[in-house]
Amino acid sequence: MCTAVRIVILAATKERRAALRRAAVGTAWQVVAAVGDVDEAVDRLRALHAKVLVVDAASGASTDHVRTPVGDVLLVGVGDLAGADAVVPAEDLGRLPGALADLLHAGGDHTH
Repeated sequence: MCTAVRIVILAATKERRAALRRAAVGTAWQVVAAVGDVDEAVDRLRALHAKVLVVDAASGASTDHVRTPVGDVLLVGVGDLAGADAVVPAEDLGRLPGALADLLHAGGDHTH
C-alpha cells in the first residue's frame, strides 16, 4: 500500500507556484499547499503535517528559516538553494518528480 507524502510549495509568484505544482504531480505524494512566503510555508507544513517543502530559490527563502521552526522537513530546492536535501535546476522542472521520488525513497519516508 502506498502512503501519500504531503508537500508544500514555496515560490514568490503565483505563476511560479502553479508551474511547480504542475511539475510536482506524482502518485506517491500530494501537493497540499502552494504559498508565497516562508512564514506561511511553516504554518502550512505544521497544520497539514507535510513532510516536504519544495522551495523555488528565486523566492529568497533560506533553509534555516524553515528547518529551525519545523525540524524534520525535507527540503527540495528548485535552483541553487544551500542546505537543501535535493536540488533540481530551475530551468528543468521535469526533473522534480524524480528528485522527490529519490529523496523520499532514500529517506524511508515512502513505502510501497
